[in-house]
Amino acid sequence: MNLYTALYCQQVKLQTIFPYKFTSTMLTCLVTSLQSMVIGLFIDTSKASWRLGWNLQLITIVYSGALATAATLCLIAPVIQLRGPTYPPMFNPLALIFTAFFEALLFGEAITLGR
Repeated sequence: MNLYTALYCQQVKLQTIFPYKFTSTMLTCLVTSLQSMVIGLFIDTSKASWRLGWNLQLITIVYSGALATAATLCLIAPVIQLRGPTYPPMFNPLALIFTAFFEALLFGEAITLGR
């Protein structure tokens, strides 16, 4: 299953019970970071691989966390609230297929053409 599929469907459910978009985005990123850290610890336990320095690796991590994930989620959250989970992935065809399928499965939405 595509990661964004679960994220978009989760955002719809989350916004109905927890209307604070930016706080929910921060909490989503925090929980995801913790899960990634636990998985990373199981995959690579050497201390050298976990050491960060002021280099391109640190810049890449900060960029991907702050801009590529957090900013994207903050920009997509209002769109998901207005249009539903199938609108944002329209610019990524594979994500659109998965999201439409799981939206129909989880929310009972009809799959239609031209909507």
